Amino acid sequence: MQTTAADPAILTRRVREMVDSGRILAARPLLGALKTLAVPGAELAEIEAQLLLREGRVAEALVVLDIAVAAAPEAVGLRLCRADARMRADDTAGAAGDAAEAVILDRTNPQAKAVLGVALIDLGQPLDALACLREAVAADPRHPAYRQALATAQERSGDPHSAAATSPAPPNSPKPRGGTASPMPACSACSATACPASPATSRPPRPMPRR
Repeated sequence: MQTTAADPAILTRRVREMVDSGRILAARPLLGALKTLAVPGAELAEIEAQLLLREGRVAEALVVLDIAVAAAPEAVGLRLCRADARMRADDTAGAAGDAAEAVILDRTNPQAKAVLGVALIDLGQPLDALACLREAVAADPRHPAYRQALATAQERSGDPHSAAATSPAPPNSPKPRGGTASPMPACSACSATACPASPATSRPPRPMPRR
């Protein structure tokens, strides 16, 4: 009986969907199969790094991303994924650097601007973050993570009235520790779709890499 070889493009899409939906146990063996079929590249490295982040293996994800970014420095997705990983590793300056490169590479990308804005807030530069986050919100006004991050920058810049108007949270909803805006949408790796910043953190939400 004749068999048909797996299509790397279809398998890549399926593995990405599994990672994004949090089906880690199912994604891991399929990623192994994909690595034997697909040509190594930016997309495959990004998926592998996102899976590692989902598994809490931040240091390993950074190794994968460092190699991939060196090979494809123009890949915006890799830059944003490494910015996420660096934030998890408490390398905020490094995360800001990757996010800034992503903005330079794609000036129309609202997520890159939002990630840069969040990193700048963490670096204690909320005034510098405002411009980035305003552009991100202007491009995607309904994105709760972008609005919450902008509200955080406004509050920390001494403009609580604008922050209250910007925040997507109901006025009487409880705030997380730290007294400022809370998390983003459920991040997927904080790698992509499920919980962008854990509710327990006092940091502003981190917009996660989109596909």
